[in-house]
Amino acid sequence: QPVISDFLKACADLRKPSPVALEGWKLTGGTCTPETFTLIYERQPGGTIEGFLARSKEIFNVIPDFNLKDGARLASVTRPLPSLPRRDEAVPAPSEQLMRVFTWFQKKQLTPAINEIAIPEPLPGNDGEPAPVQKWKEYQFSLSTPVNPDELFPLFQDTGVRLSNIHFELNGGTFSYSSEGHIYASR
Repeated sequence: QPVISDFLKACADLRKPSPVALEGWKLTGGTCTPETFTLIYERQPGGTIEGFLARSKEIFNVIPDFNLKDGARLASVTRPLPSLPRRDEAVPAPSEQLMRVFTWFQKKQLTPAINEIAIPEPLPGNDGEPAPVQKWKEYQFSLSTPVNPDELFPLFQDTGVRLSNIHFELNGGTFSYSSEGHIYASR
């Protein structure tokens, strides 16, 4: 997965020019993953599929997907994220890594949910050789906050930490955010 700063910048580059209202539809939320950036719009009185489709092509250069099951009340506009550089790195032992990450969150007055991912049993190797053994531990975290991840993570020392999903909702002019990611530690 890409480093946090590159991921945040790619998401922001697609989010910032996105209009909050578009041809009778209003922005209600969106999701950014390392592969795609998706905006969700909700039809307002007077808005039409035809109008939103035309403006979406003009603004985003993509054809939106309409949820026909709910009467085309919602539309999603999905665009690819550019290919982002990735890096391998040495990671600290679990106790050091988790202490470092928890301390950073605590300094921000945040409490993420963190779960250890079970290491799968190795599959048999080829030609009677032993299977490779995973050399790291992985933890998944999630966090909900009113603070934009762009403002939350810019100074975060991200060795062994990656974001996998940023979701935002816009409700009555107020944004809320949830982020998911992974913490890696040596085994």
